[in-house]
Amino acid sequence: MRRKIPDEDPDNDGFTDGFGGVDSLKSADEIMKLRSKADVAQYAASIGLDLGEDYKDKALDDLKETVINFQEEMEAGSDDGSNK
Repeated sequence: MRRKIPDEDPDNDGFTDGFGGVDSLKSADEIMKLRSKADVAQYAASIGLDLGEDYKDKALDDLKETVINFQEEMEAGSDDGSNK
């Protein structure tokens, strides 16, 4: 017998559209909790970061750090008043 789990939205994949097309950025902790390279690559693409076709050859933790660093640079660029 199947049960519906309350507050679970099957259309919500955890990725959003807001900051530069992404509604809200994930925190570093949320990024570190991603469990697969594909999830990291999907989130990276959603914030405008292309990890390249060889991302599967890189370590998961390295990909996460790349995304976190990119995100920090994006946030810093939006906070300094520049029009990048």
